[in-house]
Amino acid sequence: MTATEIRRGYLRLALNGVVHEVRGADAFLTLSTWLRERMRLVGTKIVCSEGDCGACTVLVGEVRSDSSDTGRPSHHLSYRPLDACIAFLYQLEGCHIVTVDGLARGGELHPVQREMAEKFGSQCGFCTPGFVMALAGLAEEARGSGKRPSEGELRRGLSGNLCRCTGYVQILDAARALGPGSTPALADLFDEAALVAALAPGSDESARAESVRVETEAHTVSLPASWAEALAVRALEPQGTVVAGATDLGVQINKGKPLPARILHLRGSLDGWNDIAVEDGFVRIGAGARWSDVLVGARDFAPELARILELFGAPQIRNAGTVGGNLVNASPIADSLPFLYAAEARVELDSARGRRALPIADFYLGYKKLDLAPDELLAAVVVPLPRAGECVRLLKVSRRRDLDISTFTAALWIRRTGARIELARLALGGVGPTVVRLPGAEAGLAGAPFELATFRAAGERAAAEIRPISDVRGSADYRRLLARNALVHFFHDLAAESVPGGSVA
Repeated sequence: MTATEIRRGYLRLALNGVVHEVRGADAFLTLSTWLRERMRLVGTKIVCSEGDCGACTVLVGEVRSDSSDTGRPSHHLSYRPLDACIAFLYQLEGCHIVTVDGLARGGELHPVQREMAEKFGSQCGFCTPGFVMALAGLAEEARGSGKRPSEGELRRGLSGNLCRCTGYVQILDAARALGPGSTPALADLFDEAALVAALAPGSDESARAESVRVETEAHTVSLPASWAEALAVRALEPQGTVVAGATDLGVQINKGKPLPARILHLRGSLDGWNDIAVEDGFVRIGAGARWSDVLVGARDFAPELARILELFGAPQIRNAGTVGGNLVNASPIADSLPFLYAAEARVELDSARGRRALPIADFYLGYKKLDLAPDELLAAVVVPLPRAGECVRLLKVSRRRDLDISTFTAALWIRRTGARIELARLALGGVGPTVVRLPGAEAGLAGAPFELATFRAAGERAAAEIRPISDVRGSADYRRLLARNALVHFFHDLAAESVPGGSVA
């Protein structure tokens, strides 16, 4: 990286309406540590340090340049709840952070805080700041949509926040009192125009995206301003750690893993790196796309995937975690992978040498092993969508429904002609070092009649094909039983459909 490419050697971000410059080692702190130990804002609580409990929830505003919101400036701040304990400060470059300490303005409680108090939504109070911030995020979203959140949306919006003493009835009572006009817009609480001007000077993308590189004696983080620059940095520093959402890295650092010496942070604004585009029967998902955005899009292009993504982490996690991070992490229980295997998706890999594509099954060489050169970055995943007469069914088994790591995952992609199965693709996760396709079970389905006996036999084949291990989430025998039962489950689910021949997922 040449000196001319380094436009700034510090971070610029805002906290509760005040712009800050962060230099040196502080750039590598978690947001929660910076808030509590540097800024002395101790309203943000720390409990799990894993992003599971939501006590550290804050709202993070990013500058957006769309004009979809009638009456709003073309450049405005769009807010999302995040877990502060697993977000690093360098990830917040150019953002506005709102904490529970900043919601009360002019000596008055924010309506969310007032409703929580009046509805007795707090006992010990330790989890309360996180609930307040999650509810403030829901209220801001309702203001943008003009619709009061449904009961399901309220419950899903709070699925990343845990309480052990109040109980959720009173908290939900406070949530139900919040509608589109019941809370002030964050743009009114803070001087949005001044914040946008300070955080994103200029009015075009090239002016807003500044290249940043913060260096200390022990650590360096690069924040490229373009995809081409990101590839150049990767070529020069191939052994560095690539960070996007950091939902896994943040946990590792909190549990004692050393901070990487060199970090390449890929911001979502990099040349369409977070774009989601549907065209000609395919969806191309940029590796920087956050799972919350994929979830919204999948409700249209793959509703069955959206159903599973509702159980994928929690809003605070989905608002940070990226598709690329999930894929490159190479976990055999990644919730997204069975769908991508069954769809026969392709990944696009990019480097300064050029771009190449390969089937997703070929991307994984073994446990945590990838066909990814040291100078390459994952650019996107291209996913074929179900055609007429094709169905996708997905299954996730975990010890609890929300915010839990999978024990077993499964995906079935099937096409039927009349009463016979014309095509079947089956992928299972949690049964080997990688997600696996099961050719024997697939062969037993393809060409066979669509009946329970066919699926029972395919389940037996699947159980014989896999090589699961026993671990803290389940025994090998339990996983074989799940493989058998998954096929039976899929049959009953498909047979219950009212539309002959299946429906497009």
